[in-house]
Order: sequence, then C-alpha cells, then structure tokens
Amino acid sequence: MNELNDNPERLLALMNRLRPLLMGGLIRHLRSMQLSRSHGQVLGALWHNSPLSMKDLADHLGLTPPSITAITRHLVESGLVARRSHAADSRVALLELTEAGHALHDQIRAASLREMEQLLSALEPDEQQTFLDLLERLVNAAGCPEHWKPHSIARPIEPDPASAVSSSAEAQQ
Repeated sequence: MNELNDNPERLLALMNRLRPLLMGGLIRHLRSMQLSRSHGQVLGALWHNSPLSMKDLADHLGLTPPSITAITRHLVESGLVARRSHAADSRVALLELTEAGHALHDQIRAASLREMEQLLSALEPDEQQTFLDLLERLVNAAGCPEHWKPHSIARPIEPDPASAVSSSAEAQQ
C-alpha cells in the first residue's frame, strides 16, 4: 500500500490516540459530579442555546423525549439547569443553565483550554498556526458546524419578558 493510502488509517489512529486527552478531562469532571457524557452534552447545548424546549433539545442531540426527560431531571435536581413553562404555551417546558450550570461549564472549559495549551506547546508558534489552519480546513470540508446556532431551532422560543421589555425600550431610542 502506498503512503497516500495509509493516511486515512494514520488519521484514524492519531484521532483515537488524542480522544482521551480531548474528552478525558471532561468525562472525569462530569463523573466526579455523578454526571454522564449525556449530561455534559445537554449542558453544552444549553450553554450555546438557552432557553431550549425539551423537544428542541431532544431533536438537536438525537435523543428520545423520555431520555431527555430523565437526563434533565437529574440536572434540575443537581441545580445546574432550571426548568420553566413557556409563556405562550404552558405545555412546553423551557430549559436553561443556572448560575451553577454556567460556573460548571466555565470550569470545564478552562480545564480543556489548559489541556489544549499544553498539547500545542509541543509545536512552535508558526507550526501551531499551520496545524490549526489545516485542521480548520478539514473540519470545514467535513461540514462540521461551528456550533449549533439559535436560528436552527424549528420553533421560535419566546424571549424572557424582562429582556423583551429592555429590547423594545432600546429600539424606541
């Protein structure tokens, strides 16, 4: 087999070797709080897009509504997520991170950034830039979104009444 044909196998092997570094700290931190990777996925989704309905969260993560209910129940009981009713439709439950949920996300993100800094320190600054440019090109070519954006939500979520009042006051100025 020629060298070019070995590249996919090499990439797979390298990605598998990196996975513990990329996910290990997150998983250890979650486990220390009796949380699973699924809990971490919910926290991440809510950090990027809050508030979200249970249905939109389930759709985004590819989970069933009963699974989301169980996962979010634990997060609500842990004080990391708040649940409230939709103002226009009381059948819809909206979820958002609490202050404790934001603090946990910030701790995990800071630890992850320290790990990435340590990993990148093996390269010179110009090599880091080249590596990141090439990795970004691969990620973009694979069609991976930057992050889940609120406009991709199937059903619009009503804004918090307090922010709606301040937004309308700003618009009138």
